[in-house]
Amino acid sequence: DGQSNTDDRNNLAPRAGFAWDFKGDGATVLRGGAGIFYDEPYLHTLTQWFLKNGLVAPQVSYSIPFGAAGFPGFPNSLDPRIAYQPGLSLAARNLTFPNENIRNPYASLFSLTLERRLGSDWKLSVSGIRSLTVKQYQAFDTNAPAPFLRTLPGQMRSGAEADRTRPMSTLNGVAVRQVQVTQNSGISRYHGLHTSLAR
Repeated sequence: DGQSNTDDRNNLAPRAGFAWDFKGDGATVLRGGAGIFYDEPYLHTLTQWFLKNGLVAPQVSYSIPFGAAGFPGFPNSLDPRIAYQPGLSLAARNLTFPNENIRNPYASLFSLTLERRLGSDWKLSVSGIRSLTVKQYQAFDTNAPAPFLRTLPGQMRSGAEADRTRPMSTLNGVAVRQVQVTQNSGISRYHGLHTSLAR
């Protein structure tokens, strides 16, 4: 299962299934299947990488009213030089970086179903399903604020106060807030028992 938006190149995804009719009369049938299924990076995650990853990508706050003289417009609204024009100031940026060795998440799925015909009109089905998904994406803020320890009820701190406790105020000379790194550290498990009675 090859994809070009990560460096993962060994995504082998075998699948297998079977059906066993015990007596050949369709009254009792055992069905099973298993496989590995790869996911692709979420479009939102990739968008964040492209939009926020570049330190020279402009993110600015405007003190000029919209449409007034000096307010940037198309096609120069995304010109990095805009940050240095009068009336504009760089805002602290939230950056998102992929881990150096990002991989595609994948799920291992397994199901086993026993079907039994009851009389001429009814069918009972009981299925066991198991799923294990690994290498899911999780973003960690490597520039998170220091914990806020409350000593009295109702104590609060503002976002600006929290930002002042972040380990880094700049990265490569650019003002930053969140510096998130996306990693393949998420895991999810699912175990289910499904029953069905059909007429």
